[in-house]
Amino acid sequence: SHTSHWHLRARFAALSLSLWLTSLTVVKAQDLDPQQIGHWPGFSQLPPSGIALQGDYAYVAAGSLQIINVSNPTDPQLTSAIDIVVSGSGDQLSAVAVLGDHAYVTTYSSDLYVSDFHVIDISDPANPKKMGRIEAAGQVYDVVVSGDAAYVTKGEFGLQVFDVSDPDNPQPVGAVSTGRYLYRVAIAGSDAYVTSHNSKTEGSGLEVIDIGDKENPRRVGGFDFGAPSTSGHGGDQCQ
Repeated sequence: SHTSHWHLRARFAALSLSLWLTSLTVVKAQDLDPQQIGHWPGFSQLPPSGIALQGDYAYVAAGSLQIINVSNPTDPQLTSAIDIVVSGSGDQLSAVAVLGDHAYVTTYSSDLYVSDFHVIDISDPANPKKMGRIEAAGQVYDVVVSGDAAYVTKGEFGLQVFDVSDPDNPQPVGAVSTGRYLYRVAIAGSDAYVTSHNSKTEGSGLEVIDIGDKENPRRVGGFDFGAPSTSGHGGDQCQ
């Protein structure tokens, strides 16, 4: 139900609080007084850069894709991990999204300035398997999946849409550039809401993109937060 879904999201709302550290912390955020109730001690590879939740599992991008069982929030346990490798010594995972039996993971090579978009079979969380992969120019900052499409933000390269109806063969089907650097994305209905940064004015904002036709996404509106404040509050770059 909608109510139980809200409680699940609220209960684990703070799973991402420790992404810039090297551990996973579970915080009960259902009340106004969040309290830590569980902790998984750490990742042996790079610091985590992304997290997605589905069912009893947290999918964490941390050097490899780490799948952690959080059915008991007070005692998270590592279920499995799968290495996802691209060419170049500066490789790292950059974002992860989960929908149904698949995880969608992006990797970035700072040496080559290219990203890879990967589809992983997670129908058995204890035995994840690589499926399709496709290269994308530039650095990927975020990925969200809705239906049979994945929406990927790529900074100066805008928003790119991949058709993932065939998990073994994801294909680029559309893209849009708004003249700003695009970072985080959320989907509601036929619109994508994307945080942005204007490199000319140093201002940040929100871009609204119509994705009703995934082959022809188009900007339909936006909001400008303005240039960074000298006090350090408001207008900071949205990443």
